Amino acid sequence: MKKLLILIIVVGGLAYGGYKTYFWAAPSVTIVNKTSSPIKKAYVYMGKNRLSFSSVAPKQSIQIYRGVRQIETMYRYEIVFEGGEELKGGCGKVLPNEYFVNFVITPISKTEAECSQID
Repeated sequence: MKKLLILIIVVGGLAYGGYKTYFWAAPSVTIVNKTSSPIKKAYVYMGKNRLSFSSVAPKQSIQIYRGVRQIETMYRYEIVFEGGEELKGGCGKVLPNEYFVNFVITPISKTEAECSQID
């Protein structure tokens, strides 16, 4: 019984460690809303893949982890504000098999966004 308990603890610890390591290493995309308007929805396109973001309140952010299997392309974004205004653009570079990367798209107004990459 004692060995079974130790085995369960070890396997559970390894599973938890693997889970945490995945999210530490996995690439992600973050939208930081620096406008005074709520974002109703946002999409980020990477080749044939699309990330869908839910609403983002002013001065808030939202992050989605993405897969590493990507084609080399650029990040394209489409942001829809609560009033119906749309902000579209592209920036940055998506690379296949990249880890430890957080790409940040920051709308600073309804007509302009900044992009940055945190390695």
